[in-house]
Formats: sequence, structure tokens, C-alpha cells
Amino acid sequence: MEIEELEEAEGDHTDPVVDCEIAATGNICVIKQARRKIARDGPSARIAPNEESAVGRALRQAERHPGQPIFYPHEGIVFSSCEEARDFFNLYSWEIGFGVRFGRSNKNNKGYTTRQDIVCSCEGSPRHDNSASVRTGCKAMVRLLRTSDHGWYISRVDTNHNHKFSEGYAEKKQWLSHSMIDPTTKHFIKKLRDNNITIGRVCSILGVCSSSPMNPVRKETIRSLCAKVARENMADDIGKTLKLLTEMKSKDPLMAVRFKLDNEGTIISMLWCSGKNIIDYKNFGDAVTFDTTYRTNLYSLPFGIFIGVNSHFQSIIFGGVLLTSEKAEDFQWAFENFVDIMEGLAPTTILTDQCAAMAKAIRVVMPGTRHRWCRWHVLKSSKKRLGKVHGKHKKFKSDFYNLISNELSVEKFENSWNKLIEKYSLRKNKYMRRLYRYREKWAKPYFMGVFCAGMTSTQRSESANHMLKRYIQKAAPMHLFVSKFNEFLSDRTEQEAREQHVTKMVSRKMRVGVPIEEHADRIYTRAMYEKFYDELFEAGKFRVLREEGAQCYTVERARVNSVDEDERYVVYVNGEESISCQCGFFEHIGMLCRHAIKVSIST
Repeated sequence: MEIEELEEAEGDHTDPVVDCEIAATGNICVIKQARRKIARDGPSARIAPNEESAVGRALRQAERHPGQPIFYPHEGIVFSSCEEARDFFNLYSWEIGFGVRFGRSNKNNKGYTTRQDIVCSCEGSPRHDNSASVRTGCKAMVRLLRTSDHGWYISRVDTNHNHKFSEGYAEKKQWLSHSMIDPTTKHFIKKLRDNNITIGRVCSILGVCSSSPMNPVRKETIRSLCAKVARENMADDIGKTLKLLTEMKSKDPLMAVRFKLDNEGTIISMLWCSGKNIIDYKNFGDAVTFDTTYRTNLYSLPFGIFIGVNSHFQSIIFGGVLLTSEKAEDFQWAFENFVDIMEGLAPTTILTDQCAAMAKAIRVVMPGTRHRWCRWHVLKSSKKRLGKVHGKHKKFKSDFYNLISNELSVEKFENSWNKLIEKYSLRKNKYMRRLYRYREKWAKPYFMGVFCAGMTSTQRSESANHMLKRYIQKAAPMHLFVSKFNEFLSDRTEQEAREQHVTKMVSRKMRVGVPIEEHADRIYTRAMYEKFYDELFEAGKFRVLREEGAQCYTVERARVNSVDEDERYVVYVNGEESISCQCGFFEHIGMLCRHAIKVSIST
């Protein structure tokens, strides 16, 4: 009885195994067979580091048989594993023009595989009659049996096909076995997708669109793998998120995480701040912007981000919060926990959009904080709500912008507002009436003495949202969102370290040569020094007029023919330690304005 026939007769109870002795016969390696009792346990492959592989042996001996397939599957060829045998048969199928897949197998009563068939992709019959299928009942196959040392050998070969063969690279790669992706490439693709690289760009990076046979991977295979990766990422999302946060907490003991649960124990809100976020807030948390426009996570949850400005004039993150909705109670929970994490220190100023629910929460949680509206949102909403006025009066936009951005005096603002209302017949307009009622939240004269770190809008938050979209793919699960947000924080830390390095190591050239410039070079970072130099340069365009009385000066723009009253500013000097200007630049950004610098240089 032949070995394969014995195996079929005895089935799962007494599987045949042979002691193998390798002998060279032509261009193949065959086995001298001797029946013995099968091993019931053991690995699925053998370890033979010094043995030449079947593929290497076939390539070396190919020149002896010109015109024949290089990887012909002769009976008796030995492999270290089923996968190696499959790869060998797959190389042969590429030469001929068909595909392969694993077929039937036999196992012993302990679930240990002792026989494995590798069949043509056309093996079997279609699942349904009159359906489109490549199945033609093809009998071509190789049968593998296990050896006593847990290797495998070919015991049976059938190379007779009942179908046409594929020709050329483009046809052959359509078989699934010829469009497989190796584990290293799979990991690379997963990393690309995790970093928000589109499937089209993944295909381009891998060269899938090229005609080179060095990378026979189909776009369909890439899409299928990406879909599988997405399903794996979504599985047990909350469990993975909690595990990730635990790992982050173990590496960062100062990190703080807060959850809000519903009655069933489901997480509906989550806020987290790293240790560096907390330290940065203690140093730079006087002015904060908060925005919740980012919604590219799997559950379409609004993501809020607390952002400030550091000494390098860079945006820095103070924390992030995922919310289920944007109701007042949700914002109240977020602000309460944020302030609690920051040891009860509320910011001096917070900038947001015109969200009423957010404003209500700020009044409850941070009553001493000055709430300011984003100037950009005010201009944008005015264009939307006053579209007819914008369309009918081309000058309305510039008049409204100047009113918001350039008026410094409360008295002048009130007069200019009334003129604007009368000029464009907006006395009964509900939007303008509401805007005027809340003018202390957006009009510049009402924020003259309030520190805002130079921020007049939530642009820094929106810029951070834009950068996040480059890190995080659309519809990312929560654990991946948290992971990539952590990478985003690391990138911001690196950018800050770079600026710190430049500030310490790179010397700056003095361009004006006045003492105040040298002092600024000693105390300012590189970025702040450049901003100071801009003001120092502009100071040269003004002249100082001494007012009667104590330390009070009028600074006006020097002109040849006339003097524009709007270019006059009053600077007060109180002793040697205090100086202030009508423009409010120092109070707003923490740096001397061009008018105060002019007085300091001239007196």
C-alpha cells in the first residue's frame, strides 16, 4: 500500500511518519521512507539552519535542465515547513500561469496536522450554479506529509490542469497567491495607515502602480489589508484606550486623566493632561484658547484642546478633552476638571468662539476669568449674518474691520459704532444689537489692560486642529486617537527644544546698537527678540513731544508735510520701573511697544 493510501485509510488515528534520509537524484532531493510511529506533539516546522533550502537548491541546479520549469515540485522534495512548501509551489505556479492555495489536511486526535494538500486555485466547484467563479474542478495539487523531525516532504504530485493559464505579469498577479504581502510590508502598511496616509498614497509608496514584477501586489490586496487593519483597530477600542492610558501614566507619573461616566458605566467624556502640560500651564497659563471644532475620530466626538503661548511665542498644549456633546454641562465638567488638575488656577483670559453653552460654563466655573471672543469668528459671523449689507456696501467690510481692530479708546469706539449703525441703517438689526450688547467680549478698547499673550483669536487652536489631521486618520478609534495625540505632543516638545537650543547657542547680531537692544538680547528668547527688534525698527518712524507736567509724552509719526491725529499716542512713565502706552501693547503681549521704546531711547 502506498503511503498516501495508508494515510487515507487510517485517517486521524494512525498517521504515517517516515524517518528521512536525504539522497541526491538529479536536481531533486528525495527521501528513503521507513514507517514508524508518529509523534503526537511537537512544532509545526523543523529547525535546519545549515541545510540548503529547496528554493536555493532548485536555483542552483536550474542550469542543468534548460527550458524546464525551475521550481517543478518533484516527489520527495523536503521542506522545513508547510509555508516553505507553499512558497515553492507558488513559484512554480507563477512560471506556469495559475494560482495556489492550501487545501484539505488531516490531523490526529490531538489536533496535530500530519498531512496538507496545496491545490490549484481552480480546484473545487462554484458554490452556486451559473455563477461567476474560477473554480473548474482542477485536480492539480501537491500532497505534503510530515517527517519524524517535523519537516515536510512531497508525497504526491499532479500537474494536470483543466483550464487556461495566465500569460504575462499583469495577468499572473491577479491570482491571490501572487499578490501576497510579506509580514514586514504588512507592518509598514499598518504604520502608514496609522499615520493618516491614504490608501492611494500607500499604493504609490509601495510602487503598486508600477509595472515592475519586483512588487506584484494589487491595489485590491492593499485595500483588503487596510480594511482588516481598521477592523482590528476598532476591536475592543475602550479596553485598548484604558490600557494605553495606563501605560502613559506609568511613564509619566504627573499625568492626570479624568472620566465622566453615564448611569451604565459607559465613558461619555475624557480629559487628560500630561505632566509637561501641567508644568507648562503653571508657567504660561495666563492666557488660554479653547476650541472644539475637531471631529475626525471614529465616533465623531467633539475634541477640545487647551492651548497657550510659551516664551518662544510657540503654541503649547495644556490638555485635551473628548466630549459626547457640546452642552453647557459638558463644558462645565471639562472646565471644572481642567482647573482642578491645574491645582485650582484658572486662566486670566480665555478665548473661544461665540458658543453660548461654552460662555455659560465659563461664568460658572471661572467667574474671575476674562472671556473674550475670537475676533476672526466675529468677522466671519458678521459676513454670514449681514450678507446683504456686505453685498450692497463694499466699504462696510473695511469699516467694520477697522472698528474691531484699530479703535483704542472706549469713547471713540462708541462714536464710531453709532456712525457705522447710522451709515448702513442697522439700528434695528438683531445681530448687530446682540453684538453690541456683548462688546466687552470682542471690542479692543475693553481689553486694553488684559493680558492675552498676543492672541486675538482661536487661530492657534484651529492651527493645532489642522496639524492633528495630519497625524490622525479620519474615523480613527479612540485608542489610536489618544496615541497619535501623544505623538503630536512629543512633536511640539521637540519644536520647543529646538528653539531653546537656538536661543542658547546661536549668537545674535546687534543691528541698532542702543542699550535697550543689548538688554533685550540678554532676557528674550530668539523669537521674542525678533518681535522686539521689529518694534525697535518701527520706533524710528516716530518722534517724541514732551507734555507739560510730570512724566507724560506724546509720540507721533514723523511726517514731512502734515501730522495725522490718528498717529498720536500718549506714553506715561512712572519712575524708572513702570511705563505704559495708550495702545495697550505691553499689557496685551508683555513686551514694550514702538512708542514706549521711542520714549525710552529719547529720554
